[in-house]
Amino acid sequence: SRMKLTYEQSRERIAALVRRGVLAGEIRPDVHPPDVAALFTGAVEGLVIQAFVDSRFDPQKAWDRAWTVWERGLSG
Repeated sequence: SRMKLTYEQSRERIAALVRRGVLAGEIRPDVHPPDVAALFTGAVEGLVIQAFVDSRFDPQKAWDRAWTVWERGLSG
């Protein structure tokens, strides 16, 4: 389906970025890129859903904070 293809392409793009980070020594080598890609995809969806449900929720601020936490957690 079109949605499945969109998810697959998005996850692959993210996984490719993670793989490059691993090769550059910026991300731990034991990180599994497809799993990280699925996690990021799910997190973005979760932020969007929360913004629809709670008009006071700022998904951009939450994303910025989450990215910082993930980046520090993935760093070698």
